[in-house]
Amino acid sequence: MERNTDISKILFPVELRPVNYTVVGSKTAASAEAGAPASKIEGNKSISQYKAVVRGDTGAVFAVVSNRYELLHNSLALDLGKKAFVHLFSEASANDFIVYDIQLTKTGSACHIDLIHKSYSTDVWEQETWLPFLRVSNSYNRSRALSFDFGFVRKLCSNGIIFRKETIQARFYHTKGRLEVDLKQDKSFQKLKELESEFAAHMNRLRGTTLNRQHLLPLSIFLLELRFDLASQDEKRREQEQSRLGEVVKTLGNLVNKYVKDLGENAYTALNAATDLATHSPSVVGPFATSAKLQQSIAGRSRSLTDQLGRDSKKCVEELIADQIALVN
Repeated sequence: MERNTDISKILFPVELRPVNYTVVGSKTAASAEAGAPASKIEGNKSISQYKAVVRGDTGAVFAVVSNRYELLHNSLALDLGKKAFVHLFSEASANDFIVYDIQLTKTGSACHIDLIHKSYSTDVWEQETWLPFLRVSNSYNRSRALSFDFGFVRKLCSNGIIFRKETIQARFYHTKGRLEVDLKQDKSFQKLKELESEFAAHMNRLRGTTLNRQHLLPLSIFLLELRFDLASQDEKRREQEQSRLGEVVKTLGNLVNKYVKDLGENAYTALNAATDLATHSPSVVGPFATSAKLQQSIAGRSRSLTDQLGRDSKKCVEELIADQIALVN
């Protein structure tokens, strides 16, 4: 899946319009001919308490909201993202970023915008570089609130992972008659260097966890937090889930083989296979899978994994992924 960097795709017109309904009156008009049935009078009335959120160029209705609701356009969300970016990169200006990727729903009702610093990078070890990025999320259908999440993308292959959910918190008030945004950075992660150090330590620990080759695929499935309903009472459902599992195993298996050549047989290889699928082929998981959700799952599961690693990290991982091992055997 190619990256989308075309900002114009998210800058379409959106507006609030009245919500109307048709009234069928009880009065009747005079019949044109004697004995002909009289027609009822119809009219339109508006519901003053509500408005419709409408896409101007297509007429698509995203939501029905209170008449006190204030729209947060994607253009404003992007501007706020720039401010949040400067807030995180204290020495940066609003012009020091590039749009790395845009994820947009088919109707345009919600989007993620990934911003990357032009010249900033993080070396987790020699010749292994990741680029920090800030993800701006917004929606017109109230499916997601304005938010800013911090992540990293591997420079060599553009695999992405949301490392820290809601690093910068945004509060947007839709119903106070004005727009108010309060950017408040997580106090425990006020400096980018702290995030970088934590990320590098996390990746090094994964790299240092050597595994048997046959366990890399199950670990990738574990990191993606995938589930398959193979015990469904519905025969058709079981067949569909078996087919989906087959596609996932085939795709991840190829990716594991690809990364083993460069990175070796360790948990870091499994993470790269998982992030590759999440970033470039999320549809393999299912029709409703998105890169953003899969990347967040990988981050959460990989952090949980490293938190539980003990002296015998290999045995610890094998116990943790026992269900996934059984799934692919």
